[in-house]
Amino acid sequence: MIIILTGLARSGKTFAANYLKEKNFNVLTFSNILIKECKKRNLEPTKMNLSIVGDKLRKELGMGALGRLILKEIKSDNYILDGSRSVEEIEEIKKKYPHAKLIFIDARPDIRFSRRNEKDPNNRKVFFSRDMIDIKNKGLGKVIEMADIKLENNGTEDEFKNKLDMTIENLREEEKYSKLGVKIGIEIHQRLNTKKLFCNCSSDQKEKSFMIVKRRLNSSVGEMGKVDRAVSFETKKKKEFIYKVYENESCLVELDEEPPHEMNREALVMGIQMCKLLHCKIPDEIHVMRKIVTDGSNTGGFQRTSLVGLNGYIESSLGKVGISSICVEEEAARIDEKKENEIIYKLNGLGIPLIEIATKPDIKTPRHAKEVAERLGKLLRSLNVQRGIGSIRQDINVSVKGGARTEIKGFQELSEMEKTIRSEIERQIALIKIKKKVKPFKMQEIKNV
Repeated sequence: MIIILTGLARSGKTFAANYLKEKNFNVLTFSNILIKECKKRNLEPTKMNLSIVGDKLRKELGMGALGRLILKEIKSDNYILDGSRSVEEIEEIKKKYPHAKLIFIDARPDIRFSRRNEKDPNNRKVFFSRDMIDIKNKGLGKVIEMADIKLENNGTEDEFKNKLDMTIENLREEEKYSKLGVKIGIEIHQRLNTKKLFCNCSSDQKEKSFMIVKRRLNSSVGEMGKVDRAVSFETKKKKEFIYKVYENESCLVELDEEPPHEMNREALVMGIQMCKLLHCKIPDEIHVMRKIVTDGSNTGGFQRTSLVGLNGYIESSLGKVGISSICVEEEAARIDEKKENEIIYKLNGLGIPLIEIATKPDIKTPRHAKEVAERLGKLLRSLNVQRGIGSIRQDINVSVKGGARTEIKGFQELSEMEKTIRSEIERQIALIKIKKKVKPFKMQEIKNV
């Protein structure tokens, strides 16, 4: 494992390198490379000389010079490289070690100033002026932007040690699962604690129904001039759908006897707030789309959904996890009872606003999946959301190299997520092994039967 540390002065890079050295990592510093070069040139390794020699090396050998020089010192795959300040240095290292991780160690300015030593200026203005020189003139700003992982060091030494231990543990697990080609993505559906999405009915789901309505699915020609095959197939089953109706928790909109009203603005605003929290791009126009539903869970035969954000990310202990989309959509009706040729639905659940968040398959390990789900859950709880069983659901997509993508639906308890994903990975690996053991055979023509 190759780890590159970067950060501003007194953020804790040296502390991290020394602590990880105790954990059997070898440590190389970019400043030591410059000290060696000073000695070769018969120069005292003063701060000014180190800076002059560094600039000369970059002029003579290119901006990635120190990266190439430090690579010559690496003798195994277990190194900490402390103090990189150039994008080109990182690129040189990642050419040889593509799985090397760049960790940005950050700390609040006041904390960094309190950690200064005798070599640092006592004047705050002078102390922080070095930050701007490093960020703008020396390219540290771009290095920070490309960091795989960000670690905050604003607490005690023991707290920071715990963060470092957890990061190394996570990286070792990532290494293991990356060899298996594991890919994991999450979809989260969170109910909002507002009126329904396309009418003014309550979302409380506390009333008793006062009547029922019976329906059957009928196939018809859609906007494209064709009958949907799935609808046609389901129509032939002649299933009967029975809907329980409620006085204040359903209306003609849920019964598909009245057009949907204007979208609930409170729900839409919360969807956009979530986009902001997850750094998503928000479309200039938000359109209501329809997704065909054939199981009777929506009386209209389709679910309404609106894309409100895309291409965002969330920070995690293993770097950024991409957010492919955020949608505001309506909840389906809940099944109350299921018989052989009959399903009874409760209309008081239909139309409750949901925020749906879909990550990219950037999640590295089962433990990482649980962490990302927890972080997303905490962000969602900063909004006006419903709480309790069924108010939030998580679907997990898992695949390994050579296997098929599997969706595990409806997680309610985060405590089961890690164990379930591990089991699914083991199941897929076992199937791949069986596939390799089964000898291929050719079908032969059978005659005279």
